[in-house]
Amino acid sequence: MVGKKLLEKGWKKIPALFDDQYIYCYDRKNAMSIVYPTQINYRNKKGNSMSVGEGNLDKWVIFYGYDMYGTTNCKNYFKNNLS
Repeated sequence: MVGKKLLEKGWKKIPALFDDQYIYCYDRKNAMSIVYPTQINYRNKKGNSMSVGEGNLDKWVIFYGYDMYGTTNCKNYFKNNLS
């Protein structure tokens, strides 16, 4: 439901870095990561890792980031996708 609302408001869903994660970009500068963690440690195929505190298991964790020069994931997405 939240994902649908974000898309209606102009956010773009981009490929997630980890399982149980959803990443949205509004533009190059605004990013949102939504995770519903089912494990404490995550590792992706590129060797990156993400850890979630045990107290946050089975709870929604939402991160919003803004960078005036562009967030890494969103800059890369918009550089490679003309939408």
